[in-house]
Amino acid sequence: MPERLKKFIEDLKDNSLINSFDEARTKQGIVLPILQCLNWDIFNTDEVSPEHPAGGEVDFSLRINDVDRVFIEVKRVGWRLEQKEERQLCDYSSFKGIELAILTNGLVWQFYLPQLKCSWEQKIFWTINLKEQNLDDIVLKFSDFLEKEKIKGDEAIKIAEMVYEKQKREKKIKEALPKAWDSLINEPNELLIELVQNTTEKLCGYKPDDEQVKYFLKRSKPISPPSIIPRTDFRDRSIHSYPPGPKKKCNVLT
Repeated sequence: MPERLKKFIEDLKDNSLINSFDEARTKQGIVLPILQCLNWDIFNTDEVSPEHPAGGEVDFSLRINDVDRVFIEVKRVGWRLEQKEERQLCDYSSFKGIELAILTNGLVWQFYLPQLKCSWEQKIFWTINLKEQNLDDIVLKFSDFLEKEKIKGDEAIKIAEMVYEKQKREKKIKEALPKAWDSLINEPNELLIELVQNTTEKLCGYKPDDEQVKYFLKRSKPISPPSIIPRTDFRDRSIHSYPPGPKKKCNVLT
């Protein structure tokens, strides 16, 4: 599976015609072949159900034993994936009990965990960009999140939830580090004061007293620690270079 998917994406990256794909060609020429590489039987409409009626309509429902497991909403290549569409997909999937939802324009795939107890903006946990990201990373993430056997055994959801929790943790750490640093220099403890005193003494031979250190730290401009992680909003906005296309009229999610 990995080599077949890798070869398909390699060919896709080199295909100069994909930017002209309408929605139907995006589904047939990109989405379905990727699902097939991930071991979904795209010719079995009970497994890959197109224009799926589930009290509404989604472009594809991936089903295991007649149970909807993944909803996929597809726009044409170049379509700007907007927050309105994200919210509708998350709300609709949440209402239907779907644990994994995807919004894609063929080249950019945005992954959501609809059942999370948070606002819809926070339910995105990963973005795959077929044009810009490393090929091995793309294949790995598709396999982790969307390979049929992993969906069937709930492994994909567990991996997705782990990724989400890791990002949540790293975001909170990133936000807290500058506050921790500011707190340290504005209200220095004995350990920090002693550290500055000893270091100063090593440099010049003279040891400042406690008040000198405190005065210096309070006058020092706080230096925020460097960012330790990449961005945590996984919406890929590189697709904004593409012009928006006409909106689909018949789909409940548009």
